Amino acid sequence: MKIKLLISMLLVSSVVCSQQLPNDIIKTEYGSEYFPFDEKMELVFDSNIGETTKQFRIENDSFKVFNLADKFQYIQTFAKLKNGVYLLRTEQNVDVLFLFSSRVNITYSTPALQLPNPLILGNEWKWEGLQIKNGDTTTIVIKGKVVAEEEIIVPAGKYKTLKVEMFIKDSGGEFSTVQQWLAPNIGIVKLHATIEGSGIIQFAMSILGYDEINYELKEIKYLE
Repeated sequence: MKIKLLISMLLVSSVVCSQQLPNDIIKTEYGSEYFPFDEKMELVFDSNIGETTKQFRIENDSFKVFNLADKFQYIQTFAKLKNGVYLLRTEQNVDVLFLFSSRVNITYSTPALQLPNPLILGNEWKWEGLQIKNGDTTTIVIKGKVVAEEEIIVPAGKYKTLKVEMFIKDSGGEFSTVQQWLAPNIGIVKLHATIEGSGIIQFAMSILGYDEINYELKEIKYLE
């Protein structure tokens, strides 16, 4: 009887051990708390293009995000679905006194995946489609990856974040690289973006003297 019990325990132990995954391939999942779109919250950033605020507005079934600086406005409309966040529209305005003004409006052939839900450490995703930029149609490829968990310090404080990298390329000659650090119940607390090539967004940014955008969260304002 004791021998049978010992054999049974060894068999159960071997099954449990066989189901354990090596530490290097265990994946941690994160949910929609990393892209909350909270209308009652305004984020203020220190930025190389001047102080920038991020505001949120719910419109029907979509979410509008306003990134506002003195010379630069970047407005995006998103759909937040169970399986991720999708970009529906992008509007950019650049003004340099009375010397130069640029308006860029972009829509997409289908909603463009920005962040999947759940976010899984190490996972990659890709979206391909068409974008209509000021009436001109080009193909666009968006690739993303959850790179790492990082604890970072920004002027607003210390945050445990997910670092996400995105690469955006269109057939009009524009290529963007975006690194963003996302904190739960806040969203982006740090961002680094570069825009290269010959597209109209890159040209507008070059007029301002910038080939990259950097910003870090400075303050969170809770609105009534």
